[in-house]
Amino acid sequence: MGLGGHGGGDGPAEGAVAKMGPVLFWSGALAVAAITLTIGNKWIMLDFSFPLSLLLVQNTTAAVVILVSVLLKLGGAKFEKFTFQQVLIIFGSAFVSTVQLAASLIALPHVSIATLTVFSNMRALIQSAMEFCLLGERFGWREFAALGLIAGSSIFYSAGDKTSSIVGMIWLIINCMAYVVLGLYKRFFYNKIKQTDAGIGFTENVLTIPFILAICVATGEVPLLKMMGIDMALIPGMAVHVKTPWQAAADAKIITKMLIVGTSLFAASMNIVYINLFRNVSATSVTVLSNMNKVISITMAVFLFHKVLPPLQILALAIVMFAGVWFGMERKKTRAKQKAAAKEAAAAAEIEMAENGDADDDEDDMRPLQESDSDED
Repeated sequence: MGLGGHGGGDGPAEGAVAKMGPVLFWSGALAVAAITLTIGNKWIMLDFSFPLSLLLVQNTTAAVVILVSVLLKLGGAKFEKFTFQQVLIIFGSAFVSTVQLAASLIALPHVSIATLTVFSNMRALIQSAMEFCLLGERFGWREFAALGLIAGSSIFYSAGDKTSSIVGMIWLIINCMAYVVLGLYKRFFYNKIKQTDAGIGFTENVLTIPFILAICVATGEVPLLKMMGIDMALIPGMAVHVKTPWQAAADAKIITKMLIVGTSLFAASMNIVYINLFRNVSATSVTVLSNMNKVISITMAVFLFHKVLPPLQILALAIVMFAGVWFGMERKKTRAKQKAAAKEAAAAAEIEMAENGDADDDEDDMRPLQESDSDED
């Protein structure tokens, strides 16, 4: 009896411990993947000046990993039936996604990791403004306050940023614009797609490949035009290519080669990591974890790339990150309230329709009686 009582008392504790295992594992996986991608891409771009070739490798790897996951049925991954409409809609997002990711990689040698973090929060500000103007989204005063903090502290940070070049800033602005366009595009069109996350991710990655290849050829990363005797003007911010991508990869440092492989695999696994993390923790916790990873990445970047921030910039960066977390939390609360209000309105409408239907039925039941009474008269 003593053993039975003891086991019963430990039940909730054992359940909590069992739940902590997946939480710690997927939180750690997110930290390793996110930090490796941030620091790794920066390192690679300083030693291997072929951003589009790197993007080609990463997106191709992502498509292969998703396909293998579906074939092996890992984590319940599967595809629904593909349609021409789905592919056509995702084709548009694949183009914008290519621009967004390419702009980020091109900017990396010219900006610090801290600046990259500031701009990632600025994207939330710009996207919210567009949703407010174009989609009629409603925001509470706390969300407006958080967005105001993001805007003010970002401007203050940028004014004192001595580590980033104008070229890098321009490419980050292009990245922000593409991110906002992509978000709006998905809001408008992705509700028409009846496909799994794995199916959408696979299609997006596959459809980016022809776009990346075309830009590789146009910019000279793949020297097809040069072999044909055609010289193309380089895109600002990109290095002059004396070698081909495969020659540069062969001559790169060992750590760079390892990071190319590592970032490609981690980029492919991020979707899986987020799906499993959201199953075990709240969305707010994921937001906090993501910002903790950014803090670690910035700290590591200061030592690895010798980009020391003045105290005022550190303060501005801290405010930006705090405001970003605050906005994310408040936005989730507002959307939850809006969904609850919409459900209540729908339920009330159903009740009203049912009551009106009952009233109509009562009237219909009365009519034959009235007719029979008049006949008798």
